[in-house]
Amino acid sequence: MVSRKEPPASLCSGADIFRADRKKDLEKSHAVAIKKRNDNIAARNESKKNKKKGIKNKDKGKPKGKGRPGFEGGKKGKGKGPGAGKGAGGDKK
Repeated sequence: MVSRKEPPASLCSGADIFRADRKKDLEKSHAVAIKKRNDNIAARNESKKNKKKGIKNKDKGKPKGKGRPGFEGGKKGKGKGPGAGKGAGGDKK
């Protein structure tokens, strides 16, 4: 049988430090996740109460800034008559 050598003490203590740091990071991330969850539940309950009272949120809804892509030019060719329409270019000679 081959006997195993113990790793140096410096390597063992370093692993413990990394393990402790990882544990602290996990605890912090878990606390942040719980806080987000509680905030989300509180916000939903608040919106339900407001809905029952008839209060509307001003910040909800779609932003009015940009439209659909491909429709930036506005309305063209609306109306009836000569020169109206998509392909009308003007007078041809």
